[in-house]
Amino acid sequence: MRNCKGYVYLELMAAFSVCILLVLAILPMLEEVLTHRKDISLRTEAHHLLYERLTAFMDGGDSGSWSGDHLQKKKL
Repeated sequence: MRNCKGYVYLELMAAFSVCILLVLAILPMLEEVLTHRKDISLRTEAHHLLYERLTAFMDGGDSGSWSGDHLQKKKL
């Protein structure tokens, strides 16, 4: 069993290759999840702003003019 060093090296290379393939398969999914998370956060913020404007309009406190101040205050 003196000459088993090459076999261990080959096993290590195979295991490393499998790990690399798994990481390369997971990275695109991770990027998609992060993109969707950012998109959902932007949509939630837009829904909140819309709700605030509609509530103000229904209460009669808004004349219908919108200057976009809410977007300038909350730069993302």
